[in-house]
Amino acid sequence: MAAASWELLAQSGTSAFIGSAEERAEMKRALIDDLGRIAQVEAVESPVAEPFFWVDCPDDCEAYQWQFDPVTQTCSAPIPPVPTPEEIQKAMTDAVQKHLDAAAQARGYDGILSAASYAGDTHPPFDVEGIAYKNWRSAVWLYCYQVLADVKAGTRAIPTPEALIAELPVLAL
Repeated sequence: MAAASWELLAQSGTSAFIGSAEERAEMKRALIDDLGRIAQVEAVESPVAEPFFWVDCPDDCEAYQWQFDPVTQTCSAPIPPVPTPEEIQKAMTDAVQKHLDAAAQARGYDGILSAASYAGDTHPPFDVEGIAYKNWRSAVWLYCYQVLADVKAGTRAIPTPEALIAELPVLAL
């Protein structure tokens, strides 16, 4: 379907299409139920009784997922819910923990806990690595908790997991 080449207009409780016949043939139709919900999406509409009616919709429109605006007679993707503070914290801490474990696993450890447990080992090479992992883990969590505090305070946007990982202190071995 050609992007932004069609427009829906309210006409007697239904929609009218403005565009080429080819564009119209490519569009899907959404069945709007008596509660104003998108109840069905089809390539070809079938006869329905009032108060049900059909409107043009984008190809990726999904029944009971998308929303119908009765004023503009358009279908739109749902707005994702705003994550709760608990969901934000879990997503961020899960990403950080996964990053810490992956870094330790890349050097043959079971995870960050195993790598840090070597701090204080009687064998100097293990002790040095263990101390490095232990200090890095602490620096990473301090940074992560500051980011969480800033997000909760509204002084910064919620970072994506990838963006947060990119900001974290780097392991120095």
